[in-house]
Amino acid sequence: PYTVCDENWEKVRDLAADKKMQIHTHVHETRAEVHDSEQGIDTPSRHRSEQNSRPLANLHRLKCVNPNLICVHMTQISQSDLDILQQTHAHVVHCPSSNMKLSSGFCPVTQLIDCNVNVAIGTDSSASNNMLDMWTETRNAALVAKCVSHDPTSVPAYQALRMATINGAKALGVDHETGSLEVGKSADFVALKFDELEMMPLFDVISHLVYAASRSCVTDVWVAGRPLLIGKQLQTIDTANLVQRIKAWNEKLSLFKSKLELQNGPLKVHHPTHKHKHHHSSSNGGEHKEDYDHHEHGEKKRTLSQMETN
Repeated sequence: PYTVCDENWEKVRDLAADKKMQIHTHVHETRAEVHDSEQGIDTPSRHRSEQNSRPLANLHRLKCVNPNLICVHMTQISQSDLDILQQTHAHVVHCPSSNMKLSSGFCPVTQLIDCNVNVAIGTDSSASNNMLDMWTETRNAALVAKCVSHDPTSVPAYQALRMATINGAKALGVDHETGSLEVGKSADFVALKFDELEMMPLFDVISHLVYAASRSCVTDVWVAGRPLLIGKQLQTIDTANLVQRIKAWNEKLSLFKSKLELQNGPLKVHHPTHKHKHHHSSSNGGEHKEDYDHHEHGEKKRTLSQMETN
């Protein structure tokens, strides 16, 4: 919403309906995005709409929120947002590592699940999630949910595994084809090695998959029955050629960064100082004042998205 105007959203809505496709969007990613959109404050975080409203509410007004909408992040959820998600059967994709790295906040996964909202797991981009590792994301999703809800039983291992598999397939509208191992579905699966010392002892396979396993445990991968990884060896990618291409791009990007630094000085995360004063009445009848930097998260995200500095 902070890059697409209402007119273009309506075009996307109609095209998606015509082509029977999903709409994937980052929404309610930061506090600044929601606050500035509601207050009509013209910042890079604000949605590109004339409406002074929460971005999800505006998308709902535009009839864009439906079972084909994939809402990525959703760290800022009110009761009205929850009502919209429940009523429309839209999907939420939780990106815990990215949200932590950018201090965007936390998606209230337990609350969403309790309201029967489909929640899947994502990584976000390499600019805000260096590893792009679904094993890490699945573990983080299970752990963060427990911290946010203050409940150690929130998002147990089996639920986290569903979020990483069948729930993602549901969000993409392909759960009839993949997302679980069933007769008639695509043969998409991975094999892991659990007999290494660091993976012992094993008592509960599902718990082990979520809390102990990592991508280093994966030995084989098949997609639609086609082997892509066998014995930890890639089958369809020329790794030697890929390494050379990576090194070439690494050199180009390093040179580009050096040129920018010569022109503008060292690249670093920008910490804006523009603040608004918020006044709140306290329980003892006095007044509490606090500084609220409504640009902080949005500006930081854009700086990190434009250049990877760590």
